[in-house]
Amino acid sequence: MGEEFKQPKFSDFSLSVGDIKFLAKRMKITRPKAKVLLEQKEDVDQILYQISKKGILVKEFSKLSLYPFCKFSIFHYTKKNDFSFDEKSIVIDF
Repeated sequence: MGEEFKQPKFSDFSLSVGDIKFLAKRMKITRPKAKVLLEQKEDVDQILYQISKKGILVKEFSKLSLYPFCKFSIFHYTKKNDFSFDEKSIVIDF
């Protein structure tokens, strides 16, 4: 009858220089190394998820571009909920 559930395809993935600078600082690595690590969407998602587990103020991540801001916000504010990384990531991608 209906279409099967399909995982969304996120095709407009990009990070700004400010995003890379923020993530490099939080990972405590240089920007060139961070840029290499942040080339794949799945890697960025995992990094944002790991960083969101640590204490961070809203004003620190409020200047991120739309994609990392949305991902980070949901990961950050739902860290006490019993949802898996994959469940959170799918909801954000919608």
